[in-house]
Amino acid sequence: MSALIASPAILLVDDEPDILRLLRLIITSLATGYTILTCTDGDVALEQAMQQPTPLIITDYNLPGMNGLQLTAALKAYAPATQVVLISGYISPDLEQRARERGVDYLVRKPFQVDPLIQIVQAALAYPRAAPTPLEQPSGVGEVVC
Repeated sequence: MSALIASPAILLVDDEPDILRLLRLIITSLATGYTILTCTDGDVALEQAMQQPTPLIITDYNLPGMNGLQLTAALKAYAPATQVVLISGYISPDLEQRARERGVDYLVRKPFQVDPLIQIVQAALAYPRAAPTPLEQPSGVGEVVC
């Protein structure tokens, strides 16, 4: 008997239950064929991401355990093609630079608008076939890091 291959997962990481519920609602409507995983802790999120293919992770910056940048760096070392959307209410030039250095693909300011986030998710799930360029990023989302 052959081993079962896990379906690809989209991992949502935020310590705010309301944000996780909103993200799950958005992603479920967009991403058929994916397992949707949610975590409230960066360390647990990393463990989850290493258990199955995870082409997209949407994570908050401020998390218990490792923060969103630490999570991104660890994930990119393990699976460089994973697309990471980092969400934060406190985006500074320093955070933008550190996000670029750690491999964040999209940086979104909280509170975020749903439609631009949907565009980012669609572009991220199309990667690498149609990886967006900075000029193709949706407007109104906040800072976008490529």
